[in-house]
Amino acid sequence: MKALERWIGPPMAAPETATMRTLRFAVVVSTGSSALGIAGIDFIIAQCGRAATGAALLVMISIAALSAAVFFYRKTRADDRWLMECCAARDGKDD
Repeated sequence: MKALERWIGPPMAAPETATMRTLRFAVVVSTGSSALGIAGIDFIIAQCGRAATGAALLVMISIAALSAAVFFYRKTRADDRWLMECCAARDGKDD
């Protein structure tokens, strides 16, 4: 494994924790529900009216954007921290 790591470099992603897995599922579900809401906008308008549909879609898209922002912020930080630890351990440095 060490020779392979020297040849292609270390993996570029930190191992996924339970918290990050939950955040990832939240992003997938919220973006998927937003997409379904947009795809079925005519049906939702017929059932709930224009104002309620607009409010519901605004809430769904806002939740999707917020959860994605939190996920990508935490994922980037975890990956950077993991890479620094991985490279420091590989180089024999303990900062």
